[in-house]
Amino acid sequence: MGKEALKHIKVQMLASGISNAMLNAFFTWLMNRQMAFTPGSAVAVDTFFTTGFVSCLVTFPTAYFTHKATQAGLPLMEKENKLVNSLPRKSVLLWLLMWLFFLVLFEILLILVLKLAELEGLSFLPLVMAKFVVYGLMGSFLGAFVAFRQLQPEKATN
Repeated sequence: MGKEALKHIKVQMLASGISNAMLNAFFTWLMNRQMAFTPGSAVAVDTFFTTGFVSCLVTFPTAYFTHKATQAGLPLMEKENKLVNSLPRKSVLLWLLMWLFFLVLFEILLILVLKLAELEGLSFLPLVMAKFVVYGLMGSFLGAFVAFRQLQPEKATN
């Protein structure tokens, strides 16, 4: 992987992670500050919408800026990653795929945490902190992954 491509991926990763951590913590604080406790079912419904929102908020701008960077001369990856290149390049399909992946992952993690800790929901401050960490990490991963996907050379056709 070239230095320019790696730098672009790191920038996308940091920008996406920091912005999503801050936005999600702020929106969680704003929407739940009157509630001392949020039931697990409400957190599960919120996870559905938040994973879609975050994956949309990261996928479209990252794909756009990466495309613009390649038009301006940022080279594509030299070697094709067949697994990553098998995923859709179109932003809408990639967004839907990422939303589905993170929705399933986070719902399973939520169920496991609530069951193992024998909780019926989350208090306000742990909810805000969890959203900061979880969606910051999700944003970071998505920013890096979408940029990496967009920097893949076109599939070789034989």
